[in-house]
Amino acid sequence: MIYIKRDRKDEQDRIIKPNDAWFDKAKKATANATPKMEANGNIYAHDQVKMALKKLFHAKCAYCESILIDDWDVEHFRPKGKVTERKDHPGYYWLAYEWHNLYPSCKHCNESRVDKASWDDSTSGGTGGKMNQFPLADETMRAMSPQDDITKEQPLLFDPCADDPSQHLGFDPLGQIYARNNSPKGKETIKICFLKRKGLYDERLKIINQVTDLLMLIRQLADKHNANAVIDFQNYLQKHFLADFCRYAAVARHVVNHPDEFGL
Repeated sequence: MIYIKRDRKDEQDRIIKPNDAWFDKAKKATANATPKMEANGNIYAHDQVKMALKKLFHAKCAYCESILIDDWDVEHFRPKGKVTERKDHPGYYWLAYEWHNLYPSCKHCNESRVDKASWDDSTSGGTGGKMNQFPLADETMRAMSPQDDITKEQPLLFDPCADDPSQHLGFDPLGQIYARNNSPKGKETIKICFLKRKGLYDERLKIINQVTDLLMLIRQLADKHNANAVIDFQNYLQKHFLADFCRYAAVARHVVNHPDEFGL
C-alpha cells in the first residue's frame, strides 16, 4: 500500500475524477438515500467511477498494489450497508456515492476469500477480506448518521489517500508484511485486507530479490567509481520499481530505505 494524492492530475493536467454528470447523479442519489435502501451499484460502480479510480491508482488495488484485471471491485472505505464492529450501525449509507469514499480493490482484499494451498505450501492460510469491517480506535466516536462528524473518527484501517502506510508497514526478507513498531493501525490493516495471503508474499519476494540485486550492482559500480553507470541503474530502479505506478512499489521502497534488513 502506498499513499496516493486524491486530487492528482493526469498527463494533460486534468484532475482525475468522474465527469460532472456523474457527480450530479450521485448528489441526487445521496439526497434520497435512507438507512434501509440498498445502494445503487449502477451509480457507485459507474463506468465513470471505474475509469477514474483505475487511472488514479495506476491500475493497482488501493490496498495490496496488485494489478487490477477486469474483475475488480469499487470498494467503500466506510462500508455502505452495515458495519461488522457495530451491529446497530446502518452503514455509512450517506457516503455510498461519495467520490472520496470509493477505492479500487481486488476481490482478495475486499471480499471474503480462502487463502488456498499451493504447490510449495500445502497448508491453508485461512480466510480474509475487508467486507464490512471498519474498526475505530474509539467506538464512541463513530458517526451513526449524516448529522455526525466523521472527522472525529479514528479509523484503524489505512486510508491510502490520507495516510502514509510506509510509517506503519514493513516487509521481511521473505516477502511477508508486518506492522512496524507494532503499529495498531498497521496490524488492523494487515488483518482486515488479508495482506498476509500466500499469493502476495510470493510476488513481493520476487520484487525484493530484483531490488536487492540492483542495489548490490549499484554498490559494485560505485566502488569502481563508475558514476555514469550508477546513475543509469538508479534511474532504472526508480522507473521500474519505486515509482507510484510500479507494482508493489511499497515493497521496493522498503528495501531501498531499510537495506540493513535485507543484508545490504
